[in-house]
Amino acid sequence: MGNSMPLDSFADDEIDLREYVKVIFRSWWMIAGLAILAALVAVVYSFLQPRAYEATAMIVVTKPQYQMNFDPKITTSAPQDVAPLSKALISLATGDEVVAGVLSSASGELPPSVKTADGLRGMLSAKATSDPSLVALKVRASNPQQAAAIANSWAQTLVTHAREVYGQSEGDVAYFEARLAEVSGTLTQAETALADFQARSDLDVLKTQLKVLQQNQQTYLAERENINRLVTSIDGFRTRLAMSPPSERVSVADGLTALLLEVRAIDTPTTPTASTTVGTTVLMTAASNPVQVQISGSEAVSDKTVGEMQALLESLASDLKARSAAIGTRLDEITPQILSLQGQVQRGQNELDRLTLARDVAKDTYSTVSLKTEEVRLASQGAKGQITMASQALPPDNPLSRGTVKNAGLAGALGLLVGIVGAFALEWWRKPAAEGQLTFNVERSPVEAVKG
Repeated sequence: MGNSMPLDSFADDEIDLREYVKVIFRSWWMIAGLAILAALVAVVYSFLQPRAYEATAMIVVTKPQYQMNFDPKITTSAPQDVAPLSKALISLATGDEVVAGVLSSASGELPPSVKTADGLRGMLSAKATSDPSLVALKVRASNPQQAAAIANSWAQTLVTHAREVYGQSEGDVAYFEARLAEVSGTLTQAETALADFQARSDLDVLKTQLKVLQQNQQTYLAERENINRLVTSIDGFRTRLAMSPPSERVSVADGLTALLLEVRAIDTPTTPTASTTVGTTVLMTAASNPVQVQISGSEAVSDKTVGEMQALLESLASDLKARSAAIGTRLDEITPQILSLQGQVQRGQNELDRLTLARDVAKDTYSTVSLKTEEVRLASQGAKGQITMASQALPPDNPLSRGTVKNAGLAGALGLLVGIVGAFALEWWRKPAAEGQLTFNVERSPVEAVKG
């Protein structure tokens, strides 16, 4: 086959740095030239930039002298953290409303090119200081007096707006006092409505009637269930007796079973506990009311024939079925009464819940507005922190540095990097892809290729 593969694919992944260094040295003139050219361009660009002056105004956020605990007295508070408010002022300083205010108040001091809020925002910079209570407002302009005037106007506009946002006034007190009177009237109406409903409502009586009917219903259902189980037991016992001749006398065990079934029928609906003694044998069945039957001998429970016992059990089952039907009739009578009472109780309960909820909401609202009203009263008397201008900006004497050295260094580093990349690209372009690589025929093994 005519295909060949480079021997490098079978070698270890090792990098020879000397080859890269040689490439860099071969193209040192291009690398150095690009770095120097980029640095010179940066220097020229820096010198062509207009001189800028930066003026700084300071705003201070003081700590509140008192804290409101809504206790019998107002205690002097521990120093509170003002850092969150300072951070909020930094965001507020470059907001649209504040910048628009500066644009209007300092329109005579702005450069002719600044006519919009976005253009003015590019001149402004609000920063935090090492002291969390201080906020520095910095303005850059080509004229020092212009920078100072804009900075002072910005600081005053921000102080005024921040006091409106975070402060309280006498108008706030009047507003909350009016709201307090409204919610007080609402609370009185809610309490009166609830008292009137409780005075005329028979909800408790309806609940008692419903409870009695529900208990009766549960009793009837339990009694009918007991009767149905007893009828099932009787039918099973009759089926077993039917396997014997009608003239045959029943055994003692069958007689005793029949007797127990009769006792259970008598004691329904409470499923009796029957204690039956045959000689010295005692048999027990579960019940809530014990029924004791004393049997002197086996003749007392086995003196009937199978036919007589079948007739007795049939009569007993018929009587139980009649009782079950009567219970069903009674259940049919009280079920509509229960449903009607449930509806009346639910409607009354809904009305009570609605009135109670309205009273509770009105009470909570009254409590909240009352506390807020007192808080606003105290705040209007000075129990709050202050936001004020700490230092006005003065026209700066010296302009800001153009950053010529910094810009030249960064541009030179960038040019150096581009030159190195270009040197490797040029080296790759000059040299053919297969030059300098050992190849071997793929029909031979790698070892034979190396030896060859």
